[in-house]
Amino acid sequence: PAALEARSRKGWLPVHHACKHGCSLATLRLLLTDATARARTPGGYAPLHLLARHQAGDAAKLRLALELHPGGVRQRTADGLLPLHLLAAHSPGAAAALSMVLTAFPGAAVLPSAAGEVPLQLLPAGADVAWGTRQLLEAATLQQQAVRERAVRRLAPPQPPSRPPPPSPRIPPPRRPRCPWSHFVPAA
Repeated sequence: PAALEARSRKGWLPVHHACKHGCSLATLRLLLTDATARARTPGGYAPLHLLARHQAGDAAKLRLALELHPGGVRQRTADGLLPLHLLAAHSPGAAAALSMVLTAFPGAAVLPSAAGEVPLQLLPAGADVAWGTRQLLEAATLQQQAVRERAVRRLAPPQPPSRPPPPSPRIPPPRRPRCPWSHFVPAA
């Protein structure tokens, strides 16, 4: 119990190291408690974030972390990343994990990271993602784009077409003498 909450020099708990470097499901069950499931590293990573980034292929471990701390799917790291961002960027082939996190927090599909990227944009090109998961991510991204466009239109309504500038008043040419040769006429 006390050893479970002893932080390393980096500020990490044993559960953080286990989630990053790997451990058995039985070991993770011993390390993950209500308190340690919510504990964060100095970089803002909870065990769920570390599992999403480093061990997403093991859906049982991710499920255990989600059961102990379901709100973890809504928490961001210091870099502004949600677990779904980490899954999309580092473990796009983990379809079960992607589906599990999307089911726990569907709104994460449209939330941008601190860099402004939604999870769909973090998927590597040609990533082997389940068809349904990709459809959900794409639909959410399109929905978010539509929401942004509506907000921009509401905030900055279109300006009426500008009229051409009024014509400048015509300036008459300078006056000329009546007879241009009058100065050649000899005086009488």
